[in-house]
Amino acid sequence: MKKVGIILNSMPFGGLEISVLKLVRGLQKLNKYKIIVIAVCGGELEEEFAKTGVEIRYGNWKEQYGDLSLVINNASGGGYTYSKAMNVPCIEVIHSQYCLDLPKDIAYLITVNDNLKQRLLNSNNSLADRIQTISLSVDLEYFKPETILDDVFTVGLCGRMASVKRPAEIIEPFSRVFNGKNAKLLFVGEGEECANIEKTSKRFNINYEITSYVKDVRPLLYRMDLYCTISSYESFSISTLEAMAMGKCIMATDTDGIKTLLDNDSALIIPKDVVGLKDRLTEGLRNIYTRTDRDIMGQNARKRAEMFSTDVMIAKYEEIIDRVIK
Repeated sequence: MKKVGIILNSMPFGGLEISVLKLVRGLQKLNKYKIIVIAVCGGELEEEFAKTGVEIRYGNWKEQYGDLSLVINNASGGGYTYSKAMNVPCIEVIHSQYCLDLPKDIAYLITVNDNLKQRLLNSNNSLADRIQTISLSVDLEYFKPETILDDVFTVGLCGRMASVKRPAEIIEPFSRVFNGKNAKLLFVGEGEECANIEKTSKRFNINYEITSYVKDVRPLLYRMDLYCTISSYESFSISTLEAMAMGKCIMATDTDGIKTLLDNDSALIIPKDVVGLKDRLTEGLRNIYTRTDRDIMGQNARKRAEMFSTDVMIAKYEEIIDRVIK
């Protein structure tokens, strides 16, 4: 059984790492390859990776690559460098626009959206026969539509609370629309923006909650009447896809990832530009709060999510792996 190394920097609770975990689970289930995970260090998802039963190697130095037949590299510079040093073919997975400066001798490239693929082709046409878009995925049996009914209209955001996600930008628009109403703003995640969220929420005197890291987000998603993602950049968005799978009404900025996931029937999509963002968010929140077809939008989002099943993702990876290692 050939050994396939899946490389990542660390194991925090993040979209990239969750997608890699799904890949590990799916390839392990095939029982066709021996999967080796190589990471510089662990994190919140370390226990979940261990539960898959695969071998995990920490430290990421080149000797760890010597017995591999193939490397699947996820945002780790060492992954390509060490695979080349040990003469092991490398499949590079491009998760964001910040990873487009690549060597020309990579065996195969996978991008998570078509815009990233096109940008790579524009810079190097010779990649055309060894590049493919494979979107990230969701477990449709795990994330199912369900709602906890209560009197509080809950607007929620999930994921890493980082500056690129702009979570605090929703606070002032929320206060404009929901002042005096029975409503709550729910932040599910942790990161450097949490202090700003706290400070701004108190300044506008809104009803809010920050949960920090949560292993199972489903009970919190159940509570949400509206799911928001207002990032300035997303190559994909696992947290949004999970909300879609649970049939949530969604408001999102038009990043590359959101344009891959959603359309105007399944979400309220607004421009991601900074100029006028708060006014657009205010208008969007007011629009969704007053409209009567939120359930229909959520049903359409669920249908869209069905296009991104984990089984489809794994089948595409299997085909490429077999093509590269023959």
